Amino acid sequence: MAAPTQPGPHRQFRISVSGPQVPRVDHVQPPMTFLRIASVLAVGFVCVWGGLLLYESTRSDEEKIRVMVLEQAPAFNEGSLRGLEAFRSDFRDRTSRLRKGDLHGILLFAFRQETDPKTGRLAMRIAIPEDSLDITELDTEEGTATIELEAELHRGLDDAEKLVWAVEITAELQRDKRERWQFASSRHRTTEGRAPRF
Repeated sequence: MAAPTQPGPHRQFRISVSGPQVPRVDHVQPPMTFLRIASVLAVGFVCVWGGLLLYESTRSDEEKIRVMVLEQAPAFNEGSLRGLEAFRSDFRDRTSRLRKGDLHGILLFAFRQETDPKTGRLAMRIAIPEDSLDITELDTEEGTATIELEAELHRGLDDAEKLVWAVEITAELQRDKRERWQFASSRHRTTEGRAPRF
């Protein structure tokens, strides 16, 4: 019987691949400068927001009321609806019987109709003399207040501007859960001119 054939020695082959080598792609880490900037911005935001909350908490109720009321004029003059945030949802003017929803519609119409097409400026302006604002009653425990003020409505631009309506206003305010003072109701008396019709 023939002897079994012995396998020969194994040979090792090396395969050479020609062409450009593909680099290994690792997860790219964001540069440290970006992380530092993001951290600084986050810390800065927290500090500013915390500072605003601290400042708001230290202001007296009288100061909060004055700022809220006097802000109504620049808000209107800029064609902004942000002034409505100072009115309670159930607000009502007892003289005109207007509610907050009515005021919203009037403002939108006025901003659209009274904007000068050439300049894009609002051709109406409200003025509230600071010295006319008087806080006649204030109950910090109940969160209620009564104020009196004067307001003027002007129409026209620059030299063509004219006073068309002046009123004396008595308003009742209430403080909400977020410590914000808001108009709850009001009444007014015309002292000059007449209210515009929209």
